[in-house]
Amino acid sequence: MLTIKILFAKFLSIKEKYVDDTTLDRYVQTFRDIDQVLELEDKLIITSEQAYQYLGSLHKRNDISADTKKRRLHILNQAYHWFIQENYLSQNPFDGLDKLIKLPKRPPPSPFTVTEIGMIINYFQSVNRHYAGLIKFLFWTGCRPGEALVLTWDKYDWQENLLLIDTQIGCGKVAKPAKCGKYRYLSLNEKVIDVLREQKNSTSNLIFPNTKGEIIHEKSFSRYHWRGCFDCICIPYRSLRFTRHTFISHLIRKGIDPVTIAKFTGHSPKVLFEHYAGLFEQPVLPTIE
Repeated sequence: MLTIKILFAKFLSIKEKYVDDTTLDRYVQTFRDIDQVLELEDKLIITSEQAYQYLGSLHKRNDISADTKKRRLHILNQAYHWFIQENYLSQNPFDGLDKLIKLPKRPPPSPFTVTEIGMIINYFQSVNRHYAGLIKFLFWTGCRPGEALVLTWDKYDWQENLLLIDTQIGCGKVAKPAKCGKYRYLSLNEKVIDVLREQKNSTSNLIFPNTKGEIIHEKSFSRYHWRGCFDCICIPYRSLRFTRHTFISHLIRKGIDPVTIAKFTGHSPKVLFEHYAGLFEQPVLPTIE
């Protein structure tokens, strides 16, 4: 007999094939949370009344952010769309409920300045040199950390200076297709090529291995290496993933068009405008003669 818990398990078995570990963990946490509230063990359906009961439980919680609350409702909505698509159910009690969670307005995140980038790179050059190449690469290419950590030498064409980005890694250590299944090529400049030349001294097939020649675990690297940098150079902490945000922000401020930036980063121009609209220069209305 199909129950809601079984349907959630089926949905997870599909998602785990192409989402990263961080995203998958969000799905698991969401399904675990609603199970605790509604006790899904034998339920065949969730009614609209029960969906609103779950929404009410989210509203009362102070231990999770509004972002997390909204995301959980969005995940449930997504799951139910799949249930309907696969003809398991005919109605979606979570449709539109995520819109009832209002997010507070926040100031835009602050990218690293050119001076701060220099301080961070100098720190790794002098204190933690093994990882200096990785830090330069992240700042100078805008790659996601999960993409950089699984790069192998067979992805780089030394003749054409083209680097293929088609794989990523999440919180675990299993390589998966790049985000949304998209791949891209980066045509490298001399600064980044020099980084790769320095990395070529490694005997590992990985371009940016840890000190044992193995894949770097992003969470451990952030905890034991990246965070320690900020304790020493005394600048406001931002996560390792802000290297990508910084790259994009600086390109926008240089006046590089969003279509070109999107090719570098693997975003769509639409996503760039949604997240970085305030940084793009407002065009002047042209005169039609």
